[in-house]
Amino acid sequence: MLSIYASTDHFTYVQWQPFCQSILSSRDIDDSAGTNVLATRRELGVAVVAAIHLERGMLTPAYISDESVDDSVDMRPLMMSRFLDDNRERNAKVAAQGQELADKKGFTVAQLALSWLLKQEDDIFVIPGVKRLRYMEENRGAVDVTLTDEEEAEIRWQCSCAVCFVSVPGLEGV
Repeated sequence: MLSIYASTDHFTYVQWQPFCQSILSSRDIDDSAGTNVLATRRELGVAVVAAIHLERGMLTPAYISDESVDDSVDMRPLMMSRFLDDNRERNAKVAAQGQELADKKGFTVAQLALSWLLKQEDDIFVIPGVKRLRYMEENRGAVDVTLTDEEEAEIRWQCSCAVCFVSVPGLEGV
């Protein structure tokens, strides 16, 4: 998902996750078929600050194993269509593929997602969110993950299978 929250003369703050279709398969952010944000900001000398690398929990083991959906307090399906039941199964498969690659490399999905972002450009800065000290330590381990160009391309391909916007409550038939 791409969300631009703030922009200054020096940087643009975006939500940019490796496993979300709206960025990677339709290339909303990185080519002329979309908004061409990356090329435009590069031309202007503006850096990107990327955040929310775990796609609001979509890349976590709890989401993949269906633990997070049963929580009646979970408001994500009401506000984000990628968490709706219609989208969940397909997105969980994509997230599981990310988990498989992370397992193969001996890292966590969080570390894999962060390393993917770090591999993109020298002027893209990542701000990982943390709720607990252990998450900060886990995120720090992302600098030890080395992705090959083939693995980066594999992640992009996997992401093209994700569904972010299939059915939005209240907009059916519009």
